[in-house]
Amino acid sequence: ERVSRGNPLKLQAPDALGPHEIRYVLAEGTVVLARQPIELIPLQVTVSGPSSVGAGGTIQVQWAGPNSPGDYITVVPASAPDSAYADYARTASGNPVTFSVPDAVGNHEIRYILDSSKRVLAAQPITLTPVTATLELVGEATPAGTATVNWTGPDNKGDYVTVVPKGAPAHHYLDYARTSHGSPLKINLPKESGEYELRYVIDRSKRVLASQPLILSESLAAASPSDTPAATPAR
Repeated sequence: ERVSRGNPLKLQAPDALGPHEIRYVLAEGTVVLARQPIELIPLQVTVSGPSSVGAGGTIQVQWAGPNSPGDYITVVPASAPDSAYADYARTASGNPVTFSVPDAVGNHEIRYILDSSKRVLAAQPITLTPVTATLELVGEATPAGTATVNWTGPDNKGDYVTVVPKGAPAHHYLDYARTSHGSPLKINLPKESGEYELRYVIDRSKRVLASQPLILSESLAAASPSDTPAATPAR
């Protein structure tokens, strides 16, 4: 750290153990003008979160650790290398931290990562479990109308229900409504007649968790009294 930043200074210690030195180094010629011994000791680091959660869900994790600049907590597959990460939360943001897990299933780990070296300081197993969703259209759906949709699903952060043309890519959407608004949801329908789909989409991965066909066609106008055939008089 440059001494021009003031006195005292804060230094990031190396990710190492054993005898080291704090040194004052002259910029020109890198001459050491002063030194002080310092012992780097093992860290006591823990993470504590749920043992399982639905794919793409949100978890809260308690942690203990150095809280070095940039340190973070993430969830990755159990076999992933130390440098791997998905969504994460910086330890500087507080304790506990809250963040989303991957949209995946199987054995994973909650990890505390030392940002300076990307070393895993603590890990806890967590199982990501499958999630499901359902959709139900309430009443009729007509072009340029509004659909009312009952739904069930994981309601992960950012999840939404949308309408798309039949066979559209998973990331495609027209009008949509976030599941955080509750059930039922209202969605504005396209103006053009045709074949569409209602979809429940996991926002984190854009995976379509549930889909229901939707055909839009013009409603038949209600017949007026003058259009109704007169009854045949009784004989």
